Amino acid sequence: MAHGNGNRSSRKDFSWQDTAAHASSWRSDCLLPEISSAVDKRRRIPAHRCSIWRSDRTEHSAKRNASGLSARWVARRLQWHAPTSPHGSYAPRRFGSIHQGSRRCARTRVNRLDRHLREGRSSSSTRCRHVLAGRGPMSVRTESFVALAERYLAERRALWFALRIAGRRLLAFARFADARCSGRPLTVTLAVDWARSAKRPSPLTWARRLEIVRPFSRYLRQFDPATEVPSRGLLGRSHRRLAPHIYSAAELVSLIREAQSLSPADGLRPITIATVLGLIACTGLRVSEALKLRRDDVDLQGDLLRVNETKFRKSRLVPLHPSATAKLADYSALRDSLLPRVESVSFFLVDGGVDLSYSKLRTAFRRLRIRLGWEHTKKRRPRVHDLRHTFACHRLLYWHEDGVDVDTRMLDLSTYLGHGKVTDTYWYLTGFPELMALTAHRFEHFARAREEGQR
Repeated sequence: MAHGNGNRSSRKDFSWQDTAAHASSWRSDCLLPEISSAVDKRRRIPAHRCSIWRSDRTEHSAKRNASGLSARWVARRLQWHAPTSPHGSYAPRRFGSIHQGSRRCARTRVNRLDRHLREGRSSSSTRCRHVLAGRGPMSVRTESFVALAERYLAERRALWFALRIAGRRLLAFARFADARCSGRPLTVTLAVDWARSAKRPSPLTWARRLEIVRPFSRYLRQFDPATEVPSRGLLGRSHRRLAPHIYSAAELVSLIREAQSLSPADGLRPITIATVLGLIACTGLRVSEALKLRRDDVDLQGDLLRVNETKFRKSRLVPLHPSATAKLADYSALRDSLLPRVESVSFFLVDGGVDLSYSKLRTAFRRLRIRLGWEHTKKRRPRVHDLRHTFACHRLLYWHEDGVDVDTRMLDLSTYLGHGKVTDTYWYLTGFPELMALTAHRFEHFARAREEGQR
């Protein structure tokens, strides 16, 4: 499709119908060990050698005591001391060290000024004063939950965890905790009360909110042993996978055709919405990945997309089918003709040179769903993300029909989709009825072949 300078009448010829109908078929090749008072066979000094040594020492001391030595001197010579090393063994003070093999030794004598560094430290130390690396002692009771939550989030984000939604909810819990029991330890009751205070009274919502508090409570327990950590699954399962809506080819064509009729009729928004939906359907991109594409991420000459730093901090290259490249080239030309002077580097724009956000796309898709009669007639209302599920399920279906060994190609599909684990890709085998039927048929054939081979 050729676009003239500002020629808007030709936009009616822009169509993704043929592309969407065949979209699914496109191919893309630190705790110390406890020290007891008994000699254990697991320690370096065998029990029989310790008993022989002690009996010898007792006999020798008794002789010296008969010679006129005081009983106090004998008792002091036979005194045993707990080791300071984590290796767990006992040795007399006279030798001053514990033998641990052919070379290494760990001293047991500790200066009386350093007793606070040993196990069984003085009872005057408070329960809430602990030391972190690079910090002095601190007391949780003197800090608000909001300050602790901000510190926790800063440390987690320094480890490349985004925590955007979870961070906002954790700060909401911290404000709730400060209002309810400021200066007191975090308890399970407090966490459950906050989880159940959600506006949506759903067990799944309660479980998800409690799951946000669990790692924060484990973090606080380092400083305050009185902190209670909610058990996993206390309010039920926090994650579940709902059966996706798998679009048919006819539904894809109807969806994209209806998107081109959105308002304004002579603006860029309808074409942008239709192009984004078509791109997700034919590549299986996540919605956020498609919306964050920049102009230099789309290589129209090399039929390639560069997806940078998305979920799991992963980047990947996504090959494009030539028909998809042609549609993206048409959209790029139309966008530049309608918005010749724009400073945004985003690939998908709407009228006024504004980036297409997720909220704008979600609002437009809801209107499309109502227009097409999908709002209440479907068992599960279709979502934009279901276009990604549709791509994956149809790809697996075509491989099954072509007799391709799916197990050998599953890693390819997992990499193409940007999954963190290949098990996430195998889930599609159970989320699509047609795939379940094919999988059951192939298993039945495998079982029969195995039975015949054993006869």
